[in-house]
Amino acid sequence: MKRVNGAMIAFGAIFAGVGLLFFCIGAWIGFFLDPNAPGVTVNGDQKAMGIFFMLFSSIFIAIGVWQIVKQIKQAAKGKRLLEEGTLYWAEVSNVLQDTSVTINGRNPSYIECWCTDNMGLCRNFKSNSQMSLPSMLSFGSRVAVYVNPEDDEDYFVDLSQFTPAQVNMNMQYGQNNYDQSNTNYPNYPNF
Repeated sequence: MKRVNGAMIAFGAIFAGVGLLFFCIGAWIGFFLDPNAPGVTVNGDQKAMGIFFMLFSSIFIAIGVWQIVKQIKQAAKGKRLLEEGTLYWAEVSNVLQDTSVTINGRNPSYIECWCTDNMGLCRNFKSNSQMSLPSMLSFGSRVAVYVNPEDDEDYFVDLSQFTPAQVNMNMQYGQNNYDQSNTNYPNYPNF
């Protein structure tokens, strides 16, 4: 089952929390700080500074909330496709790095895979980016792909069978996580 990415939820929560903190500070400085209180010196820029803090912090809040909502939507989509989607077994054709994103000097990876669908058409799929793809996932590995029956562009590449905990459990009990008896195995096209 597709799970929510806890690290990205934490990232979003930290951004939203820091933004909310600065928003409150800005509101306090700009609107609630009493200039008549003893020891408080106020100049004419107090309200402008408070508004600046509030506007700047709103960007942090928006980024944090957007990241949390994005992760929850992705998990819901994956769960829906796992329950209602058509299962295809696709063969990994590439393991690539997403060079448009760099986190701590590292790039997330994603896989490209393909299979032949029920109508004999060759279909290509791309997984979501992940910071660590298992080393056992290589060219020729089979991965489960769940496709929405009504929309061919709506799919989920399930890499959960390659997580270290799942691989250890399957090795320990000699089980395969999926029933592959009634599925479409990749057929190489004739060139």
